[in-house]
Amino acid sequence: MAEFQRTMVGGVSVSRMIIGTNWFLGYSHTSAAKDRFITSYQTVKNIADIITVFLDNGVDTIMGMTQPILNEAIQIAQERTGRKLITIYTPGFNILPGGPAESEPERVFDLCQKLGATFCFPHTSTTDQLVDRMHGVIRDMDKYSRMIRERGMIPGAVAIPLGQLRKRLGELPRDRMIVAYCAVGVRGYLAERILRANGFTVSNLSGGITMWKAFHPVRV
Repeated sequence: MAEFQRTMVGGVSVSRMIIGTNWFLGYSHTSAAKDRFITSYQTVKNIADIITVFLDNGVDTIMGMTQPILNEAIQIAQERTGRKLITIYTPGFNILPGGPAESEPERVFDLCQKLGATFCFPHTSTTDQLVDRMHGVIRDMDKYSRMIRERGMIPGAVAIPLGQLRKRLGELPRDRMIVAYCAVGVRGYLAERILRANGFTVSNLSGGITMWKAFHPVRV
């Protein structure tokens, strides 16, 4: 079986090419007609065949939403090749009361965990609704990130509030680069200074997660 070039993300080795799933799931981002064509053409078998080709060539990382047709195709491709995919799920979920019960955050993250997600990144259609541009924050992101971390789906991430950082330095690695981040970069900058003063190799994510998302929109 071929091997593709790899890189490390949060301590996880992932292929440098990621299998996208827009054209598996009906998201052409061009027209409703193309969306309908995709959904009429794609089957579990077709998707599994394509994923198998990627796996046979060493591309073992896939990003997409938790849709049954994709989940089944992933399982078939893994069984065919004997190789496990590194899955990056990008689910949407309720952010206000009254939505579908199956879309409650806890249930959505539980499903991602059950499906074996390595990473779970809330879809941009959800995070866009949480952006508070006046105050430069993503509302409730700490809450959702905590739920995801509790289910083990942000490998390598350590959540430490700025006020606790000096007391919890022992939880952080000294043998590799640390990227400090917050919502907009201010607390990340202060964390960087604290860590650097204590001998860590560290960089701050300038502009925080808000800026990063603005220039790196999540797409499936």
